[in-house]
Amino acid sequence: MAIAYLSQGAGAGTETDLASLDLVCPATVTANDILIAHIMHTGTTTAPSTPSGWSLLYGPANVGVTTVTARHWIF
Repeated sequence: MAIAYLSQGAGAGTETDLASLDLVCPATVTANDILIAHIMHTGTTTAPSTPSGWSLLYGPANVGVTTVTARHWIF
């Protein structure tokens, strides 16, 4: 069974330290839908909390070739 693309959320972002990042899901989410959130933090000392009801799939992974400038996670 292949995964079929249906829609996307509006995206979200913040540049405020310690601010809550509230992701908006598509208007219709039904049983067996797969939602993916890709989160990036600049710097290497901060990390997001796992959102309620989500699972960490990947990360943290460093961003940067010779100098790490950020890290990202996929939930």
